[in-house]
Amino acid sequence: MKTTTQNFASLLLGSIGSFVLATVSTPAQSATIFNFSTPTVVNYDSSALPLTSTVDGITGFANTPVGTNQPASSLFNTSEFGLCVFYNNNGSSTRRCGSTNGNGGTDNSTLTGLTASFDKSVFLKSFEITQWQNLTSGTINFEAGSSSQLFNLTGISTKTFSTGFKVDANTPILITTTGVIPDSNSGAFRITAFTVEDVPGPLPILAVGAAYGWSRKLKNKSGTSAKRVY
Repeated sequence: MKTTTQNFASLLLGSIGSFVLATVSTPAQSATIFNFSTPTVVNYDSSALPLTSTVDGITGFANTPVGTNQPASSLFNTSEFGLCVFYNNNGSSTRRCGSTNGNGGTDNSTLTGLTASFDKSVFLKSFEITQWQNLTSGTINFEAGSSSQLFNLTGISTKTFSTGFKVDANTPILITTTGVIPDSNSGAFRITAFTVEDVPGPLPILAVGAAYGWSRKLKNKSGTSAKRVY
């Protein structure tokens, strides 16, 4: 009787352990895509900053545009192609990304950087260059904490981050851009489909300890009950 009870307790402990380990295995991570696109062209002034977008319970922020001579009415600009992250008007009358200042003539305004962040810890996965205007090449660099990655650009494409590019919640991501314009005109590019995956939280690990302790108590109790039979 004692042996049967102990065997049952051991079997139960093993079953609980298997269940708990299966439960706390890394869950399938869902991809969250921030499109940054609008049906029509929209200009954003300082009152609209930071730009925010919430998808699948994760909020992304775009803020602090970096450049020169940017018109106050168009610090950021979105369109059906996404968010403008680089433009250089290069003294041209052809203005990009809503940068027209209404003064006529030439325009020397530029956009070369911004910051982004997320309210939850995420892994950066990929993004798309969706509009490429009058450029021969360019770069976009992402830096967050000790992680950074530079992408060389030559046109419309999808770019994938190295495995494990983790960004902690509310940590600024510094995004810097360049572009090479082949003539004296102006150039720009946009991004969209910025894809992230959430980072699994630590709570399941605590569940392992709690379940293991509970199962040990159950085993000990079973052993005590067996002794009382005899």
